[in-house]
Amino acid sequence: MPRFTDSPHRLGTRTTALADTHPSVVDGFAVPVECQIARASGLNLLLIGAHRRTEQVLRALVPEEGTAIWEPGTPLMLTEHIDTLVLRDVDQLPLDDQYRLALWLEHRATEVHVVSTASAPLVAKVEGGRFRDDLYYRLNAIYVRC
Repeated sequence: MPRFTDSPHRLGTRTTALADTHPSVVDGFAVPVECQIARASGLNLLLIGAHRRTEQVLRALVPEEGTAIWEPGTPLMLTEHIDTLVLRDVDQLPLDDQYRLALWLEHRATEVHVVSTASAPLVAKVEGGRFRDDLYYRLNAIYVRC
């Protein structure tokens, strides 16, 4: 069952009240309410869990227009025309691309909604120096274990 965990961003009472609504169902899959809140509020979302489950959430949440998708083994293409950025298996993003992404997110003129997936929590990679801590905290606005 998806659940909230501690994150660097606190949700206000108005947002928390939305969690009382029922999850929407897409293709027979109940989309976690936390994910709906993240999408509605524009907060970044980090999904941790099995690939099949995280893909179901992505299909339900991410619009096709204005969306860029990064997958391991492909170049990270960052442009100003991106409204939503999907990072599949973000734990495999190389350090030099992590640096470029952190700079891009910091210096954009407009906000971008980032939805990331990983098969395991990133904390160990952050502590081991294999994942940038500033990028981790930016991506981890809402953390959902699928």
